[in-house]
Amino acid sequence: TEAVVFALLEGDEMYVDTFLQTLYWTGEIIKSDWDDGYSGREGFRNDCPPTKLTPDQDTEPYVRTMKEGPVLVLQCVAEYCFASALWAAMSRSEYYHLLVQRLLRWTAREAKKTDDGLALGAAVRKVLSNMFPEVASTLSRPISEKAADGIMRHSAAAFSDPSLVTAENLVGLLGQPQDVDVHSLD
Repeated sequence: TEAVVFALLEGDEMYVDTFLQTLYWTGEIIKSDWDDGYSGREGFRNDCPPTKLTPDQDTEPYVRTMKEGPVLVLQCVAEYCFASALWAAMSRSEYYHLLVQRLLRWTAREAKKTDDGLALGAAVRKVLSNMFPEVASTLSRPISEKAADGIMRHSAAAFSDPSLVTAENLVGLLGQPQDVDVHSLD
């Protein structure tokens, strides 16, 4: 993990952008290609431009790919003392807001009990808590259904640009469920 982080930090900014894209822009992983026989179709399909968040997926191959790949890298990075350097490098990416949207959606989908949310939610909450210590107490446990609904409805608007990804806006979106006025985010 250390070597990966140093490569991301010392290499071209494109490396960070590409890493972020593996999290927010993963095309549909076609399940039949991961089964025992090859179906003849491509293993991935992505009709979404790289400036947009791809639709949520909860297939076993997608969940396994995320859990054993980029989410695991983020989780390991969060345990290193130099994690803040990677978070800072990621925050300079034009795709940062899409990464944060994806992480929030996995957190919300954990509350919704989807396969991807259940498999990735706890790890993603730890990563978000490391990236934004201001929300660590809120994310120390799964969020409520009400907070999850707010994230699913409003995270794209709340974080429509990298400059809007701030701890203050994140606290406003997550908040304590009874304190969050999700209609104010419209």
